[in-house]
Amino acid sequence: MDEKEKMEVEVEETENPTEEVEETVEEEDGERIASLQNTLARLQADFENYKTREEKNKKDMIRLANEGLIVKILSVVDNFERALKEEDLRDPNHQGFELIYKELMTILEKEGVKPLESDGATFDPMLHHALFVEEQEGTEPDTIIETFQKGYTMGDKLIRPAMVKVSK
Repeated sequence: MDEKEKMEVEVEETENPTEEVEETVEEEDGERIASLQNTLARLQADFENYKTREEKNKKDMIRLANEGLIVKILSVVDNFERALKEEDLRDPNHQGFELIYKELMTILEKEGVKPLESDGATFDPMLHHALFVEEQEGTEPDTIIETFQKGYTMGDKLIRPAMVKVSK
């Protein structure tokens, strides 16, 4: 072989490894890109889960703060109910108390607070707190005879049990 042929063979040999290196680099880049896309998709999903979790936590914190305040307000409601039972209906102050009481109850209803109806109902230890148990003729056992303090729910959650007297 003469020198010219040797150079052509060398050139051909050098072109082949370059093509192989380029193919290898392209394969590695493709794998790296796929890996990065997969990582990106996972991070996006994790971030969406984080946002959802934080939004739920925020709503729970607000609900718990509202619940604490509402439980405190319920004692004011109890006092209004006691005052309205005792006052003279013709007294102008009585009418003012009644208007304030109705407005307060409307606000509580808008917040999802509802009183438990307990007189005549069957005693449920998950909703009622029995202060007295008394035998009374003409009533079924475990029937609530008298309610001393109303119970309240907020949404599906009991925020204050009713204080009751139950029949034996």
